[in-house]
Amino acid sequence: DDRGQVLGDLAAGDTPLLSVSRQGGVDGLSSEQLAAHLVKRYLNVPRARVPTICFVFQGSVASATGGGITRLLDLMQSAHSAGYRTILIDRSEPWSLGTWPDAYRALRACCDVHLPILQGLKPLIIKELAELLKTEPDRLPKGFAPLGKPMADHLANALRRDVSERSSSPLLEARIDPQFLTIAATITNLLRAEVVITNYLWSAPLHDLLLPTTCGLLDTHDIQSLRARVFHEAHEQLGADAVPDPAKYDVDEEEELRLLSKAQALMTISPAEQDFLAERVAPSRLVLVGLAARAGDQLPPAPDDSAEILFVGNIYEPNVDGISLFLDRAWPEVIAAIPQARIRIAGRICDALQRFSHLPGVALLGPVEDLESCYRQAALVLNPVRFGTGASVKLVEAMAFGRAVVTTPAGLRGYEEAADAEAVRLADPEAFGEAVIALLRDPAARHALERAAHRFATERLHPARVHAGLFNFLESRLFY
Repeated sequence: DDRGQVLGDLAAGDTPLLSVSRQGGVDGLSSEQLAAHLVKRYLNVPRARVPTICFVFQGSVASATGGGITRLLDLMQSAHSAGYRTILIDRSEPWSLGTWPDAYRALRACCDVHLPILQGLKPLIIKELAELLKTEPDRLPKGFAPLGKPMADHLANALRRDVSERSSSPLLEARIDPQFLTIAATITNLLRAEVVITNYLWSAPLHDLLLPTTCGLLDTHDIQSLRARVFHEAHEQLGADAVPDPAKYDVDEEEELRLLSKAQALMTISPAEQDFLAERVAPSRLVLVGLAARAGDQLPPAPDDSAEILFVGNIYEPNVDGISLFLDRAWPEVIAAIPQARIRIAGRICDALQRFSHLPGVALLGPVEDLESCYRQAALVLNPVRFGTGASVKLVEAMAFGRAVVTTPAGLRGYEEAADAEAVRLADPEAFGEAVIALLRDPAARHALERAAHRFATERLHPARVHAGLFNFLESRLFY
C-alpha cells in the first residue's frame, strides 16, 4: 500500500518479491513471464493438514462492493473459523488490490491463499497449464478424464473457445467464461481440494471438470429464472422505469436446472429459493445457507437530534427503482417537514442517481471502503425496494450495526421474523415518507428499533447458527 505495508502474499515459493504498479505492470515483466509466475504460484501451494475449501469467484475482490463479495467474505470467515484452509480463486489484478487496502487485509485475514487468474492473461495461463500436464501427467490421477477427455484437452478447447454447450440465454452466454472456469478447475484439481464452492449459475460448467473425490457446491445467490419472472412482472405492473429491459435477464428454467444438476450440491440463500428448488431437484442436494450478521458491539445510538439517513446499494434495478421513487416522491415531503434532514447514498448506485444530486440534503458518496463510518452517522437506514429476489444484504448489514431500518415488505424478503420481533419498521412504498418523518421525530422509537435490530442480528443471524447446515453437510461428506 502507500505506506509500504504488506497487503497479502502473492509470492510463489522462492520467487523474489515483485513490485506492482497501479498502472498495470509487474516489475517490467512481459505477459508471458507474469503468466509463468502465476502458474508457478498455483503449483507451489503446499498441502495442508486440514481439509481445503476452494472458493471460486468469477469476479474481482478488489472492487470490494456488492452483495456477492459480502457473501463470499462471510462464508470464507466461517470456513476459516471452522478450521478449514481457505483458498480464493478469482479475477483480481494485483495492481488493483491496493485500491482499498483495508478491505483486502480483512479478506486475507480469512483467506489463507489467494490465486488470481488475470483476465488478460488467460490464454497464456492455459498454455502454461497445458504444457505442464503434457510434461508432468502424474500431477493428476491416472486415467482422470472428465466428460471423457483429459484435462489437457479441455484446456485446449477453452483456448480455441471451442465450447460444446451454447446457451439460449444472452445473460448466460455473456457470463459463462469457459477459459476462467477451465483454469480454475485445473487449479483445484492440482491442489486436490476436498471442497470447491463456486458462485452463481454461470459457474456450473466448472463442476463437470472436478475430480470425483472433490465435493463440489454451487452457491446460487439467486434463482435466475425466478428473478427473470419477477422482473417481467415488475415491468408489467410498475412500468418501464422500474425495469427498462427485463428480457436481458431471461433464463429458461429448464436450462437453469440442467446447469445446476452439474454440481453435487446447491447452496440457497433464502427459504423461498429453498422451497422453489425443493420442488424441482432432490432435497438432499440442497443446503440452506442464509446471510449471517457479524454483529459485534452495537454502534452508539444515533444522537436524538440526528436527521441523517443512509441508503447503500449497487446498480441494480430494484435498488435504482426504490431509491429513485423515494427521492422523487417522499424526499420533498421529508425535507418540508424536517429541513435539516440529510440522506447519504453509498455504493455504485450513485452513478445512476446523478439527476438527484441537486436536491437539498442529498449526498451521493459513491463506493465507500469504510461503510461502518456511514452507519455510525445514520439515524435511519432505508430499504425502499418494491420488488426483488434473493436476500437483502443491506438489511442484514444494517441490523448487525444496530441501526433503525425502514423497509418495504419486498425489502424484508427472507427475514419476515424481523418485523415480528419489531427489529425493523415496515412501510409500504407510498407511505415511506411518513414513516421516515415519524421516526426522525421520535428518538425513543428509533433507539428501541436500534436495540431490537442488534438483538435480532446477534441471536437469529449469528454465523454459527446460519452456517451450521453447510458445515454439517460438509462433515457428512468428508468424514463419514
